[in-house]
Amino acid sequence: MNWKRDSSELRAIWPYSIKENAVKLDVEARLDGGTASLEDFHRMNWSPGTDAGLVDAKAVWDIYLLDVSWTEVIVRCSFVVDDPAGLKNDVLPHGQDIPLLFSLLLRCDSTRWRRAVTCPFGSGSGSVDFSLSRADIAGDVELQPLVVLAASPTTAIAGQASRKVAKVATGFPVYLHVDEPPEGPGRGIEVKWQRFEDNIANALYSLEIIDEQKVRLLLNNRHPALQPVMDSRSKVRNEKTLLRDSLFSFIAGDVWLHLADAAANSVPEEGEELPDLYDKILRALSRRLEMDREDIKLLFGSDSDTLERAKLHTQLQNYLSVAEKTEDVVLAIPAKVAGGD
Repeated sequence: MNWKRDSSELRAIWPYSIKENAVKLDVEARLDGGTASLEDFHRMNWSPGTDAGLVDAKAVWDIYLLDVSWTEVIVRCSFVVDDPAGLKNDVLPHGQDIPLLFSLLLRCDSTRWRRAVTCPFGSGSGSVDFSLSRADIAGDVELQPLVVLAASPTTAIAGQASRKVAKVATGFPVYLHVDEPPEGPGRGIEVKWQRFEDNIANALYSLEIIDEQKVRLLLNNRHPALQPVMDSRSKVRNEKTLLRDSLFSFIAGDVWLHLADAAANSVPEEGEELPDLYDKILRALSRRLEMDREDIKLLFGSDSDTLERAKLHTQLQNYLSVAEKTEDVVLAIPAKVAGGD
């Protein structure tokens, strides 16, 4: 087998017998506490595979696409194992009838929020009801189904699970995408290098809106040392990539402010709707800054307060982590020893 440079394989290695991908999960979810959604979520974590096996259904609910307000996700999860007797024979010490539990591990890496809910294994099926608070979660939430030991075995046996709550069966995860995935540096907008005129030779960037359909960010190629840094798509943390992220976070705050201004002052012809580009800008800002889009538009009206617009820019800086990314650059620069060369 020839491995490519970017190839990778992640596989768990267990010190005892375990049944992987054996737990079927049926998830029903709806939003509560805000604008009613016509689209509820109902998916299974598995699809039929060859030789009676199961295949990851890659079940995902992109909640952010609904563009509605909400305070909770109300969830019901139903578990099933096709051959409960066979599972017990494979994972439990011979001759020991140890009770099992279905467990659902809920994990949100963005907020470091964790929770586990359980129900009796019974005859190989069960269900749990719970809710997820909007205040606790952000980004992605993973729902991982498991079967665990409800008690420790009376006698530990090599090659068999020997502790209470040890995992003995797994299932494919289900994901809830709460927030829109963050865009990488320079993505979601056309970036073009161009030689700036002499009278703006030291400007770093310029913004163009083309026919109310396309946004272009022009970068000044009079400074060639910047281009390999800002064009890099590397995810390795080093001085150059930290500088790239810092520069783009600074630029993005200014760009979003100008785009909001353009969207707020766009006046469609009678009977026409706001151009898609401007509608997308206001919708994204409203969601990311948790502001009503009409309030954003008012900030750029003729009677608006300049200081209120400045507050909006400050909120954008916070959302884009401008200070944190700038500090990363400072901390990455090696300190010079006093009196050295």
